[in-house]
Amino acid sequence: MSTNMADELKKGMVSRGIVKKYTAWFVFGAIILVFVFFGFSSRMSHLSVGSAARVNDSFISVADYLSEETRIQQYYSNMFGGKLDMGMQRQFVRSQAIESLVYGELSSQAAQKEGLNTSDLEVRDYILTKMTFLQKDGRFQKEYYDRYLEIIHSTPAEFENKVRKEIKNTRARQLIEAAFVPMSLEEKKTQELKARKINLAYAHFDQEAMIQQMTIPDVEINAALAKADFKKKAEDYFAVHRAEFKGKGSIKDPKAATEPKANKDGKSDPVDKTEVTEVAWDDVKVQVVKKLLAQEKVDAGIQNLEKALNEKNENAIDIQLKGLNIKWEETGFFDFTVDAIPKIASAQALDGAFELSTQQPLLGRMIREGNQRYILKLKESKTEAFENAATASSTEGTDKSTGELTNRRRADAIYANWIENFKKVSRVEVNNELIKQ
Repeated sequence: MSTNMADELKKGMVSRGIVKKYTAWFVFGAIILVFVFFGFSSRMSHLSVGSAARVNDSFISVADYLSEETRIQQYYSNMFGGKLDMGMQRQFVRSQAIESLVYGELSSQAAQKEGLNTSDLEVRDYILTKMTFLQKDGRFQKEYYDRYLEIIHSTPAEFENKVRKEIKNTRARQLIEAAFVPMSLEEKKTQELKARKINLAYAHFDQEAMIQQMTIPDVEINAALAKADFKKKAEDYFAVHRAEFKGKGSIKDPKAATEPKANKDGKSDPVDKTEVTEVAWDDVKVQVVKKLLAQEKVDAGIQNLEKALNEKNENAIDIQLKGLNIKWEETGFFDFTVDAIPKIASAQALDGAFELSTQQPLLGRMIREGNQRYILKLKESKTEAFENAATASSTEGTDKSTGELTNRRRADAIYANWIENFKKVSRVEVNNELIKQ
């Protein structure tokens, strides 16, 4: 607001009580966070005379710093019933005053960079209508305004610039908070998802565990070893995956394995006759062949199962599951606001559940999560009515308050992170000598 704007302001400040009222307003509602992540340098040669700090090309004056220190001191003094020991807390208050001013300047510059501007008309309207301590009978008083500027040792341009920054910072925070406020349509959809509950039948197995646990008759193992091509396949597999198998290998020095060994006390330790230096094919060939045969059977069973799923042939699916010794289980009822389906550790399974309906109860594909496999089928669904009006209203009120608090915290975290990221690419210097005085 320029000199011309000031000419439009009417009448004057008449009491010290009004000035005190403005001081309370200038707190801007609540204490500014203690920005512990600020690690300011103190390169005094780069700060102009009379500056408390510098943020890029903007300087924070010592006068603003002293005013902010007084504001924070008054805040804490009121919080502790006037019993704040400034002798012990002075450095903390001064440090917080600097951090508060720098944070505000960073916020303003970050908002400006994102195109958030404040017009002269907005600043004028804010001073004329929002600062009620400058009013009498609901009308702005120019004399009050002029007197206040004298008390805080500020020119109209300087004060209006502070108001401009505060409006800009508030707008940036409100925009971030608005992103976390659910729309009425979203809330309605959430209620619908909570009301609809389903119970899934699911078949689950661990492919690798199934291979390890499968029983292969000795006659099949011997028959496989008798086939030259299969034996060659098994030997090649063993050469690559030797570490997987355990068995009694070839002993390079049988004498060393059977002679007692003296320990550090000169006494003989018991002989370990199972000591081996390497695993031999003959020792583990049965294990190797058993694994390969089990793997073939499991792979074939899964292929047949996937074919039946693609065809949505439930009878064929049941036959294949029985052959693999897999049984159907149930999740129990749940709604679609959950993060994961009960008893099923798979995010993909939740996505698949959305595809199921009474018309298409079977998911036509297998869910894969690492070695885990899931088959899903809608068993039953229901829509629950809301609780009675009083209970529902109370519950919704509590949920809404909790949700608003959670959203506010998320917005605060994102806002702080936004400012911190801007700080990383900014030049920030602080006159630490002011804090030490």
